[in-house]
Amino acid sequence: MKKIFVSFLLLLFCLTSFSQLSVKQHQANYIFGFARLMKWTEYKDNQVIVNVIGESLVLDYLNQLAYKNQVSGRKLLAKQSNFDNATDCNILFVTTANSYLVPALSQKCANTSVLIITEEEGLTNEGADISFDYKKISTGDSTLSYTYNFNSINQKRIAVAVEFFGYGLIQ
Repeated sequence: MKKIFVSFLLLLFCLTSFSQLSVKQHQANYIFGFARLMKWTEYKDNQVIVNVIGESLVLDYLNQLAYKNQVSGRKLLAKQSNFDNATDCNILFVTTANSYLVPALSQKCANTSVLIITEEEGLTNEGADISFDYKKISTGDSTLSYTYNFNSINQKRIAVAVEFFGYGLIQ
């Protein structure tokens, strides 16, 4: 009986881990897609730089995507960052654990073209340009989506392809 219980816990752990990995992979794919659908006025060393504030597997998955793909002829560089280096990038990804920093990061990134993306839902009202959302679908499962703040992105002078607007929800 004890072996069955331990096996059940192990299976539950594996399913939970797989589910989390899958979400992180999707988030990385979305961020890579955003990089392809946007054009910035400035690029450092002809690269699209993504800074990640907080610990996340999204960083690993972004680097895997960057190894195989380019963004409009530019290399994508994803790296760990902190509050002090928030403006040294094109895209700033803020993990859920660091979502409390979003209002301050928004102020720090004002007058820059840094796109702030949050893992936490509903932060486009607090300074994020894009927030990931988890929507229930007809099967009862959740699917990853995003909400964006059109005015905020527009003020940053980031050119956005029309395809971007068709998939997310405007705030």
